[in-house]
Amino acid sequence: MENPETILERLSITLDELKARYPTKEEWSMSIPPVVTVSPSPKKKITSAHRFLTSNVRMRGMAFYEAYEVAMESIDKRELCTNVASMLCDVYDGFRNSVEEALHGISVIPTVAWLRANVNAAEVMILGYDADLDIPFDFKKANSIWKNLGYCSILRQDVIRFILKKSNSSAETDEEIGGVCKYLCKVLAWSGMRHFTVIKENLVKPQSVILLHPRIAREVEAFAEACETVKSHFCPQFFMFLAPMLDVSQVEASTFPTLIAIAQELERKDDNGPASANGADWIVVQDLVKLHREKHACL
Repeated sequence: MENPETILERLSITLDELKARYPTKEEWSMSIPPVVTVSPSPKKKITSAHRFLTSNVRMRGMAFYEAYEVAMESIDKRELCTNVASMLCDVYDGFRNSVEEALHGISVIPTVAWLRANVNAAEVMILGYDADLDIPFDFKKANSIWKNLGYCSILRQDVIRFILKKSNSSAETDEEIGGVCKYLCKVLAWSGMRHFTVIKENLVKPQSVILLHPRIAREVEAFAEACETVKSHFCPQFFMFLAPMLDVSQVEASTFPTLIAIAQELERKDDNGPASANGADWIVVQDLVKLHREKHACL
């Protein structure tokens, strides 16, 4: 095992250099995952649902609204995800291939319904927006969408790439979609990685003595390696969405539960009992929290 002091020095440097990056076209092209065509299993129920398709931007707004209405009322996960997929395609035609790939993975073969070009209501529709449209789904539906569509790496990459592109280039040409994408960039950046911030602020920045303690040496080394993995990614802020599953598993909170529990305990401002240890040995956590407070009390 590497010298603990060397690991700590390397960790401090890596975290200081861990910043958001915006990939080049070449980096995107090199990161595209291999396409594995998934055919719906004949043993599973095939759910057929409409995907509205039109090249007219205003008509796509109408299609988006229709798909949203059905999704909000749906109690079937496949129908829900198919209509959310339709909403994505109505925002951007380029999602079609990855959306269909994701739908095939949950045993859905979408059908296409062409909208009539003379629908008067479409004249007042704006792509993705409506005065009475309340976009957010409840937690149950959002969780179902994430589990059933979010598993598809190709779709995840297409969506993140679209959001980044529109947030950087659409502020003037398309204020509405550009504004939404800027917001999504801010909300989604560093998702699933709050434990990095908690450990950095409460243990790494103050150079906590417990980071040199042999009882958590393996976790500290694992955390240092995880930080380097994220830093080396072509788009660190969206690592949890874009990285291969093997790399994501290296970064997940379950890899260093004791470090997280200690950092969370040090971060707390109340005395309402212990924080959740989430797999950590609580006796070890208490001992090292006490050690940190004793050694850093005068700093």
